[in-house]
Amino acid sequence: MSKQISAGELLLYSLGMGECGAATELAHRELEQLTSSGWDEVIRGAMACNVAPLLYHRLKAFNLDGVMPMDAGRKLRESYLCNAVKNMKLYQDLSRVARAFQSNGLPVMVLKGAHLAKVVYGNIALRKMCDLDLLVKESDLPGAIRILLDMGYSPVDPFTDEDIALLRLPVFIRENATPIEIHWHIKYANTPFFIDIDGLWERARPVVINDVQMLVLSPEDLILHLCLHAAHHILKIGLRPFCDLFEAISHYRNEIDWEQVRLRSRKWKMDRPLSLMFHLLGEFSGKPELKELINVLEVNPVGADLVPGLREHIIMKLNSPSLPTFHLTNFWTSRGLKGKAAFLQKSIFPSRQYMAKRYHLRSDSKRVYFYYLVRLHDAFLRYRPVVWRLCLRDREMTALIKVDSRQIATQKWLMSV
Repeated sequence: MSKQISAGELLLYSLGMGECGAATELAHRELEQLTSSGWDEVIRGAMACNVAPLLYHRLKAFNLDGVMPMDAGRKLRESYLCNAVKNMKLYQDLSRVARAFQSNGLPVMVLKGAHLAKVVYGNIALRKMCDLDLLVKESDLPGAIRILLDMGYSPVDPFTDEDIALLRLPVFIRENATPIEIHWHIKYANTPFFIDIDGLWERARPVVINDVQMLVLSPEDLILHLCLHAAHHILKIGLRPFCDLFEAISHYRNEIDWEQVRLRSRKWKMDRPLSLMFHLLGEFSGKPELKELINVLEVNPVGADLVPGLREHIIMKLNSPSLPTFHLTNFWTSRGLKGKAAFLQKSIFPSRQYMAKRYHLRSDSKRVYFYYLVRLHDAFLRYRPVVWRLCLRDREMTALIKVDSRQIATQKWLMSV
């Protein structure tokens, strides 16, 4: 009998990143022996990581119809079908916006989810999305905003030239339409990376989505962008960034110029995010060729404890997806009473702009004040069990807090050069 593995590890293997033999066989054996409560844990983790549709697709290949409990199969199937319907609407909205941009002579590049689901995964039901990320040239930014306004979209918050200088614009929303985020750069504000944005446009590839030609990042730029995005969100990272990276490498396996990835990573000062993501992907996937890429890319080795530490962080969160510890970790690690008070105020009573974006409202709407009460109520319900368990010195909660605190140091390391 195989060694008992956690629900988080089983979810990792079930997603198919370990499709080279041993990991897949291990997942298949463990899934056949899984109890009903075990299935619930796996599905809960998949839902929390936004990979339930992908898990459903992978499990169909395992032919587990007679093994998986009916309720578990129903939940996964519903997640898959609901995401398919939602994304059909999303791509319809994308087509309309892309046509409007093209008719005004504005090139547009599709980023992240909308690129991945259609082109890389090849099945729009497999990749969950909540909005559309579009890249335009900085000189075209006023025109892009005007087009969205003419189409009935409106920003959830007023913005200024200073916001544009800081690489941030509010989300644009319209009733019964997919929210849209307009970008003119793929880097984040206050990060040390040196990304050649003109080069992204020169290397962009044309694709046809819903009978509309659009641009997407080149395979090499896509890989670097995925690593950059994951590094920026490392404190909340789940499995989806690794699924995205694995699928991108698999889809473009015969086209990727790894020497260009290596050189571009050096030029962009992105060695650390690239190194950590590829070390973890090699660890998760079980595919020897992915581990060998670390040597091919000549990425600097990460700290001895970073890879196992982050792996532990991800697995623990998969095993306990309903335990919100990230904000509590930031609270406990804030220095002094003044620091803790400032963190509480910022977390529970953030700016009107944040609240408007979070609840899809206009910042000048009086409804924002009502949602402060909603946020306070939600925070109480969400964190009460966790705080109580911490007060009782619960081992699992204490371990999660310690693991989370290590990731704060990891993020600081990733965001420095």
